[in-house]
Amino acid sequence: MAEQSAAAQRRQAELEARANEAAAARLASEQEAALAARVRQEAEEEAARLAREREQAEAAAAQAAPEKRDAQRALLEHAQAHAEMQRKTAATTLQMAQARRELLELETKRLEEQAAELSATEDAINERKSDARRRAASENITREVLGRLKQQPSAQQAAARLAEVIMNQRRSGLE
Repeated sequence: MAEQSAAAQRRQAELEARANEAAAARLASEQEAALAARVRQEAEEEAARLAREREQAEAAAAQAAPEKRDAQRALLEHAQAHAEMQRKTAATTLQMAQARRELLELETKRLEEQAAELSATEDAINERKSDARRRAASENITREVLGRLKQQPSAQQAAARLAEVIMNQRRSGLE
């Protein structure tokens, strides 16, 4: 019986050892399953975090797109307004240049008219000076003739002297 009891205890010990090994294997399997579950949970959390970040990035991009479009539209409007201002400036500059040309033409015409008037005035003054010189010469001749007539005894001599003085005057006038 002792053998039986020892064999039974050995069997019992083997069974307990196998049960312990099975429990240890089960525990290791459960620990591996728990570790795999924890790794899977961390991976799912990471995937969820990445999905949230992607959604946030997409939302930011979606929000930025209208802002970018509005900024581009504002920039385009500003560029168009600037181009319109440049067109107006060019048109104004062209009008000013045309006005200056017209003013120059009017001034040129006025100066030409004044030059013509001045020339006519100078001609009239020269004509009057010439007339005054001729009158003065004529008066001088007349005085000279009268003075000589008073000094000369005869009318015939006076006429000869008058003709001589007139001839001298004409010669000096021609020179």
